[in-house]
Amino acid sequence: MEAIIAALELVHAEQVGEGRHRDVYRLGDQAVTILKPQLRKDYKLFSVMFPAKLYGLLKYGSADLNKTEEENYRALRAALPREQHGMLTHIHKTGTFNGASYSVSDLVLNADGSVAQPLCRHGPVRDKGFWEQLASLERTLSERVIPYWEINEHDVVVQRTENGAQPKLVDYKRMGQRTYVFQPHLLFPKAIVGKIRRKFLRLKLFYQDE
Repeated sequence: MEAIIAALELVHAEQVGEGRHRDVYRLGDQAVTILKPQLRKDYKLFSVMFPAKLYGLLKYGSADLNKTEEENYRALRAALPREQHGMLTHIHKTGTFNGASYSVSDLVLNADGSVAQPLCRHGPVRDKGFWEQLASLERTLSERVIPYWEINEHDVVVQRTENGAQPKLVDYKRMGQRTYVFQPHLLFPKAIVGKIRRKFLRLKLFYQDE
């Protein structure tokens, strides 16, 4: 991992994000996402450092979350109608560099060139078009029973364009029942649709500014 970060620093890549599993760097108008070698799991009385690949295998059924995310992105794009593809952040490629897993995707930028922020950082959105697009996505996921779970305040980004706010999805780790191994009811369409609707409802309750 140190080698790939050093390579990014040589071309003046700026770290623009950090998640539980991965770090994100800006390289022009693209984002380079690197899987951390380890992550910390906190318990009540102590913390444990897990190898990231082992943790990903146990929690998501994948030792390489970047590769799995690319596969999920392709599947989601194929399942959605063409007019909704604009809400997806395109993943260009994934690979490894000196043993570190990475992916390259589009960086979501606002009209002024700044990096667009997720709902949790942006705060409530007062834009009818933004919420209409999310409502359309909710209908599609529900009607087609697409088990995409990354509908939350961390992974729905608010892109400010000249025509208003645009929702963009930036994470595809969780898709399908295998990411919720202890919720076997998600094998059934009714449960899938119910979970999708609850996720969208939570976003509207906390972030829709009338």
